[in-house]
This record gives sequence, structure tokens and C-alpha cells, in this order.
Amino acid sequence: LILYIRVQQRVKRIVMLEHIRQREQENLRKEIARDFHDEMGNQLTRIINYVSLLKLNGNGTVNGTSNGMDLYTKVEDSAKYLYTGTRDFIWAIDPVNDELSKLFIHIRDFGEKLFEEKSINFRAFNEVKDKIKLPYGFSREANLIFKEAMTNAFKSSQAKNVTLMLRRDEKSGFEMSFEDDGIGFNTADIEKSNGLKNIYERASRINAVLRIRSVKNEGTKIVLSFTLTKTLKYGLTV
Repeated sequence: LILYIRVQQRVKRIVMLEHIRQREQENLRKEIARDFHDEMGNQLTRIINYVSLLKLNGNGTVNGTSNGMDLYTKVEDSAKYLYTGTRDFIWAIDPVNDELSKLFIHIRDFGEKLFEEKSINFRAFNEVKDKIKLPYGFSREANLIFKEAMTNAFKSSQAKNVTLMLRRDEKSGFEMSFEDDGIGFNTADIEKSNGLKNIYERASRINAVLRIRSVKNEGTKIVLSFTLTKTLKYGLTV
């Protein structure tokens, strides 16, 4: 009888875990589909509007000025953004990429391509050598956090050197960080900005802690600390 009860309890636990996993996958698919739909729609709308303006001003000028070239640039930028977003979407939904080392490599590759455009010295260090499985949705959110940080550094930091690092922290968790030696900024001045809100929200979704330290004329460091336990997204705990 005791053995029978124990077996039943194990079966119930396995069924419960499977239900939670299915719910996780369903929620994740809905979220990715919604985000992808929004981004795709926004960028395509912009491209269509820019092309319409160019067709109305076939000589490459707008109101007699050279603003037509600005429209060409905007079309090119939106098309690049759409291509990158599509590539990231495909990468994020592949379960093969739910591994910490592959996430690091994906972010590293993005940084290498981005910073070579301005000849900014980019270095990446991975001190975690073993294979670490990631929960559903973690790769996507962490990838977007560091892409946002890198893009901001590329546009505004005036940095000469930037560094991406992955390591274990003192509490048996993990820490991924991105640091630049640029002009820095006052975090209080932009704490209400949408970009900063977005990355904090993304960190919260994956039960991670995000810290931003910036000193004027000394640089900025963004640190994502996380532990990979059986705590799943959306507050479900196993």
C-alpha cells in the first residue's frame, strides 16, 4: 500500500510538471508571437510610409531639400532592424538554443559585428565552461537586454573599449555583465525612460536581478544576476 501510494504521488508529480511545462510553452509562444507581430507591423509600416514619400518625391528631394536621402537611410535602417528582429525571433524559438554558452555566443557575435563599425575594441570572456540548461524564454529576454545595452553604448557612450563577461557569482548563481569606458550618464535622469523600463521588466520576467552602475566620464556597467533553479517563468515554482 505504501509503495502504491508513493508511485501514485510520483505519477501525479510528473503529470503536474508536464502541465506546468505545457503552460510555460504556450505562454511563451503567445508572448513571442505578440512581440514579433508588433515589431514586424511597426517596421513594415515605417518602410511603407518612407517608400510612399519617396514615390511622391521621385527626384530624391523633399520640399526642394535633400531630405530624400534621410528617407533612404530610414528605409535602410528599418529593413536592417526587421531582418535582425526576424533572425532573433527564429533563434529564440529553437529549443536547441536554451543553453547558457549558446546564449553567450549569440550575444558575443552581435557585439562583434556592431562595434567593429565604429572600431570600438570589443572583448568577451566566458568563465562558465560546463553546459547549463536554461528555462523556457530565458535566452530571448537576456538576449534583448544585452542587445539594448550594447546598442545604447554604440550610439551614445563614446567608449573606446567595451567588455562582455559571463561568470559564476559568490552565491552559486551566474552573472552576465556588459561594461564600457565611455562618458557615462546619470541613471536618475533616465530612470523613467522606456528603454530602461523595458530591460528591468525583461529581467523581472526571468527572475533575475539587473543592476546598472554609471559614473560620468568613467563608464557604465550593466550586470544581470540569476540562479537557474526549478523556479519557472510567470511565478510557477516546482
